Amino acid sequence: MSETQSKINLLLKAAGDAPIMKQNNWTVEGDHTIAWLVAFIKKYLNIDVDSSLFLFMNQSFSPSPDHTLSSLHQCFTTSDKLVIHYSTTNAWG
Repeated sequence: MSETQSKINLLLKAAGDAPIMKQNNWTVEGDHTIAWLVAFIKKYLNIDVDSSLFLFMNQSFSPSPDHTLSSLHQCFTTSDKLVIHYSTTNAWG
């Protein structure tokens, strides 16, 4: 699997007090960044742009905003989906 993979399958899971998405499986461009994903989730869940939203890999650490989804997919996917937890509070770490 190359870092330039065009499409990534995401599984977004709520953690802590975050609202649950009605649709949690998404297919997005691999060159999108974590910063893009934060903005996407905030828009989908109608979370204020000034509110905090934390993303976690392996329920333990937050990737930096400039990481691409394809690089995270390459490093942390055990199946065909990249699992990312999101929370409005710092749930882990």
